[in-house]
Amino acid sequence: MQFVANREIDQIHATGDGVLALPAADAIPMIRLFNVPHSPGAVAVDFGVNDDDPAVRKRVEALYPNARKVIVDSDHRIQEANPEFVVRAIEDVVDAGRRHEALQR
Repeated sequence: MQFVANREIDQIHATGDGVLALPAADAIPMIRLFNVPHSPGAVAVDFGVNDDDPAVRKRVEALYPNARKVIVDSDHRIQEANPEFVVRAIEDVVDAGRRHEALQR
């Protein structure tokens, strides 16, 4: 697991450059899940790649201006600790896409 995480972290800048090169995603339904651990069982995981620079945070926020934000009392692995939030987010995005498609007809 650690080896995979190290490879992922090593590619963080290339991944970011790839995201920045994509066309704007304003019309795409999007939900951003944020893990904010509060309960005793939720443990935060920090690989040292968090950037608290206000300018960077503002730039990241600007990437997804219409995204709905959902705060989850979870640890880093929301999909394992709280799969119901992930499933619900997927269902909501699919439903929003269907509504958007119906409006285009």
